[in-house]
Amino acid sequence: MDDAISLPTKSNVFLKMDIEGAEVGALQGASRLLQDNKIKASVCSYHNKDDCLKIKSIFQKYGYKTSTSDGYMVFLVDNTAWENNIWKTTDFRKGMVYASNY
Repeated sequence: MDDAISLPTKSNVFLKMDIEGAEVGALQGASRLLQDNKIKASVCSYHNKDDCLKIKSIFQKYGYKTSTSDGYMVFLVDNTAWENNIWKTTDFRKGMVYASNY
């Protein structure tokens, strides 16, 4: 994301992501964006089993306050192997991670 987005430092940014399981990778490539700007974010966190924890961790590394959507959801088409099937693991997930550094 740092290579694709060029903003003046300290820009106000609303970051919304629903990129079908690629959210963690996109955020890992956004260090300059996350450090240099005032950001509020809503990021989908249900595509992969541990995305919620990974997404929150990335934001918290840069000093962001994070929260999640209320309730849980079931994502039937997981991007992981059959052995991690929702019905075998009772894997209920948070739908969104919210983050803000202001």
